[in-house]
Amino acid sequence: MQQLIGQIDAAESRGEWLELERLCNLCLKEDPANWSVWERLARSQESRGALDQAETLWRHLTKRFNQRAEPFVALAALLRRLGTPEAARIVLEQALLQQGPSAALQASLHVLDDPWINDPSAIPSLDPSSPAQQVAALLELVRAHLLHGRLPEAEASLEQLVNARPQSLQFHLQLAELRWRRGDASAVIAQLLPSYQPLPENIAAFAQAALPLLLVEALLQHQRPTDAEPILAALRHHHPEDLQVQLLSADLFYANGLDLQALQLLDAAASNQPLHHGLQRRLGELNQRLGHWTTAIDHFRRAVAIDPRDPGTRASLDLAEREQRWWQAEGALEQGQWSMAGVLYRELFELEPGAERVQQRLRFLQSLSPEAALVGAPPVTPGSASQRLALFAACLDRIEAALDTQA
Repeated sequence: MQQLIGQIDAAESRGEWLELERLCNLCLKEDPANWSVWERLARSQESRGALDQAETLWRHLTKRFNQRAEPFVALAALLRRLGTPEAARIVLEQALLQQGPSAALQASLHVLDDPWINDPSAIPSLDPSSPAQQVAALLELVRAHLLHGRLPEAEASLEQLVNARPQSLQFHLQLAELRWRRGDASAVIAQLLPSYQPLPENIAAFAQAALPLLLVEALLQHQRPTDAEPILAALRHHHPEDLQVQLLSADLFYANGLDLQALQLLDAAASNQPLHHGLQRRLGELNQRLGHWTTAIDHFRRAVAIDPRDPGTRASLDLAEREQRWWQAEGALEQGQWSMAGVLYRELFELEPGAERVQQRLRFLQSLSPEAALVGAPPVTPGSASQRLALFAACLDRIEAALDTQA
């Protein structure tokens, strides 16, 4: 065995990768649990450019040596080299879940998030004096990074472009959009807010709505309506017909408790964009908050029709329908319409069997005498078959309860 290891060392020093792999395979027949030999075999495949073979072998080693960090780190490094850093991130995160805290795995994750750690010269530093050729070359590099999913590198490159051309709204927008897509609203605020505090007087700052709109979204996500308010007011002045401006303004009104202003704004927008899913959903939520159940249900139904795949809107529709039925039942109870209240509470009980408030109302109705339960019962219309059936069931229950009492 020691002789084979010596031959492997000699083959590695000469760069004879195929011979090294042959010797590694001979070693592994004798000692299949030798991690060091497996590692040298995979490194040899990488060195001679057989990256697909190397990836397959590293994946095999993550299963054979699943309690070691090294195969996961090596596989992640190869995936990053192949231009798939997000796949590398998945490998490392799964290893952390499987093995627990590991300094080696955490360091490898840090490499994924820091494009400067391996080769700082890979992303050149620019300043306002940099020539146009350098700016154009770096812009091409940004496109290549985005194409291959290297988002940290793309963000670092865009930062240099913003440093080189700080007046370019397009570079600012690309950087802010990338940060927003990566879920880093704090970075969006840190990048853009200094340009809008104090509010710029020149019209150019609001000529395109996309950049200040992105800043407003980030501010509202971080619950900073005071900072968002003046920017949105300027946007409404310069872009009164922009739907996104109207939606965010309504969200701000809603957050500040100005429900009627928000409703007025959304109603006006809906007259121009009746098939916008987000608009119909917001109108449903706002009318629900105001207790306009029928109108809320109408808007939720329109939103579901526009986008049936959205589970949140469907859940909001179900909730609004249940709340409408609850308040109808409460109204019937207050007016002494016991039978109608019983029908509505029973319908609610079928929808929410575990709802304590519904069970309390049903127990209260059952405590009433059959004669009192029939006082003020509303006439049943010919078309309401389900309600007639529910009324009949309620009467049978009351008769049964009366018979049990007499017995």
